[in-house]
Amino acid sequence: MFGFRTYPDQTTIDGELYRYEKILKEDFFSVNVLYKADSGKRYVLKLSDFRFIFGIFLRPLAMLVSRHEYRIYSMVADIPGVPRLGP
Repeated sequence: MFGFRTYPDQTTIDGELYRYEKILKEDFFSVNVLYKADSGKRYVLKLSDFRFIFGIFLRPLAMLVSRHEYRIYSMVADIPGVPRLGP
């Protein structure tokens, strides 16, 4: 959508190869990329950033928001249906 965000075509997680499947969401704040393994398992890669003019100056805020979201997911990891945090 914006043309200047890059992400890997494939990645290895826990010894299993995952290939790019599609972009789930891309906006001014983040891009969420779906990866799928041959086994059918999927992972979402979320890249948080403020992607608009002068957004580079807000990167420290984006990092704080991303860390906060990670902590929240860590706290609810035991709840059924909540996806596990990746490596």
